[in-house]
Amino acid sequence: SRLQVCAVLLAMQLNRVGAVICGPGEYRKDAWCCPMCPAGRRVSKDCTDVSGTTCVQCDEDTYTDHPNGLKECRKCKLCDRGANLVAEQACTYTKNTVCGCQPGYFCSHFGTEDCELCQRHTTCFPGGLVRERGTKTADNVCEACPPGTFSTAEMPYNCT
Repeated sequence: SRLQVCAVLLAMQLNRVGAVICGPGEYRKDAWCCPMCPAGRRVSKDCTDVSGTTCVQCDEDTYTDHPNGLKECRKCKLCDRGANLVAEQACTYTKNTVCGCQPGYFCSHFGTEDCELCQRHTTCFPGGLVRERGTKTADNVCEACPPGTFSTAEMPYNCT
């Protein structure tokens, strides 16, 4: 019927004007749904009615970790040496840098993805001993020597 034809034409017009709903794996560009670029790549040229999306690999020190419609890859994180951080895992085209602590330090403040601040392990002094050795995420635990015993070394593991 004439009413159905009008409804279909109106729906098509709305779709062109801005009510475009793209599926998973697509991004919106004007009135088009373009295929996303895979992780590690970015959009060099958007799709058209006759060609698909043109994707290129991210530049060095940049990444994308999921399918995307980005024109620029994200910059890799730099680990803050002033916070005693070092790169535990280097940045790749598909994964951001993972920061961890320098040797002799433990993570005292975790961010959403990795460590943001490291603190030097506590030194256990003579007269005490190391009850628990520190790890990447925990400090050394020191305790006093039992009565009648003593330790002479710094960071002792037993008392005599």
